[in-house]
Amino acid sequence: MLLRRVTKHATDQNWFAVFIDFLIVVVGVFIGIQVANWNAVSKDLAKEQVYLTRLSQELNVTIERLESGAEIFLSSVNACQFLLDARHEFQNSPETYVVDEAALKNAFDIINSGRVPASSPAVFEEMVANGELTLIRNTKLRQALYEFDEFSNVALHAWKTLRDQLLDAIEPTIGILIYKKIKPNQLNPNQDSLIAHGFDSERFHTQSDLSGALSYAMEAQENQLNLVQRHLELARAILVQLNKPMQN
Repeated sequence: MLLRRVTKHATDQNWFAVFIDFLIVVVGVFIGIQVANWNAVSKDLAKEQVYLTRLSQELNVTIERLESGAEIFLSSVNACQFLLDARHEFQNSPETYVVDEAALKNAFDIINSGRVPASSPAVFEEMVANGELTLIRNTKLRQALYEFDEFSNVALHAWKTLRDQLLDAIEPTIGILIYKKIKPNQLNPNQDSLIAHGFDSERFHTQSDLSGALSYAMEAQENQLNLVQRHLELARAILVQLNKPMQN
């Protein structure tokens, strides 16, 4: 219909009407483009909100995991220090030293405790894989996510190295804790479980190379603790950006 009207106006040499028709076409195209852009922006904003919600949920779980890991490594470090202090006290004052085998056994039981580092949030990896990380308008949040992701890879490699160091360190301690088998539980009916049953107190106090082994183990666990604490700082930096109000 519009084409017929333009043709008629041109035939009649009604150039003002032709100009009006042309203007209507241009304005219509412009409005159509703007509506399409607005729809695209609206969809992107909705998708961004979904990503941010999922990211917040995952990050809270990650922070809880890292906080738990920090507590585990700190407990291990403290256990190593407790055992070293006990040996030092025995060697300096064997006549007055009082053995607390239960405390020593408990400390020995956790010197090799640890936790695998947290990985990047799955939603971050999904956004990267889909090329949609730019939907996150907060550039500081994107940067914080990248930094966390990079450190997660570093932390995993470092954890493996330090774990090997720990296992080498505690090799001289094998046999001080005496384990026994217990009846299979309902979760693992085909697998025997072991519990620390006894403690070789004499060997613990007199074995010559044990202090060096415990010091080496404590160093490994302290480094693990430092890694987790740094990881936790990066996770909390993401949370700070997530909690900032969005500006449209």
